[in-house]
Amino acid sequence: MHILLTGASSGIGRAAAELLHEREHIIYGVSRQLENLPDGIHPIEADLSKPEDIENIFNYLPKFDALINCAGMAYLSPISSGDPEQ
Repeated sequence: MHILLTGASSGIGRAAAELLHEREHIIYGVSRQLENLPDGIHPIEADLSKPEDIENIFNYLPKFDALINCAGMAYLSPISSGDPEQ
């Protein structure tokens, strides 16, 4: 199975990428930090907060069997004082 996995360089995303690779799936790991991807993962460098990077992913990899989203961002401020754009 060909799997597109975001957030593949750390946390749950990295653990999922490692496990699925061990089970012989083909993993395309999306990350802003390619040097942190596990061995055996096909790297895709992208910042998912940038629409052009998302479009580039689908131009590079137009077909896959599954998508696993593990990418995340943190904004450390009270929601009442946050910027709605974020």
